Amino acid sequence: MEDEVPFEVIDFPETGNLSGQTGGDVIEPARSIRFRIENVEPRTFKKEGFLMTAKLNVRCAVGPLGVDGNGKYAGKNLFAELLTWFNEAVYTSEWWRKQSRFPYSRFLKALGFDISNPPKINDDFFNLLKGKEFIADIRKNEMTKKNESGEYVGTGDYKNELSNFKPVL
Repeated sequence: MEDEVPFEVIDFPETGNLSGQTGGDVIEPARSIRFRIENVEPRTFKKEGFLMTAKLNVRCAVGPLGVDGNGKYAGKNLFAELLTWFNEAVYTSEWWRKQSRFPYSRFLKALGFDISNPPKINDDFFNLLKGKEFIADIRKNEMTKKNESGEYVGTGDYKNELSNFKPVL
């Protein structure tokens, strides 16, 4: 009897040493940039079987004028990770209650939604968002991790984040 493999085996070259790779996809900060939503995906974080947070990962493309008005980075995809829900039994600080979802509320407001009655997050909502446009600032932030003492320290790697969402006028 022949052994069956549940996937196709391919002859693929070894990756090799990646230690010299650099993150050239992070761009410098820019203000009031036009974006078009390309895709939205839900992300949840569970710990020990309990739902801790729910976020939307929004992939959006820099508009045709780019970041400089002449098309620089036009079409480049950037991501906004927006917290939509958190486990209130675990995250109890004032910051979580009053500020953690502020970027999501600004995102919804920029797209014309009533933030006092936010839309239900489902496939219809994701499809509705595709193609919508908004204005946002691009930030360049250093990534952090917890050290042995439990403090957050910079890693030397950077990522872009979107903030200050506004409507396209």
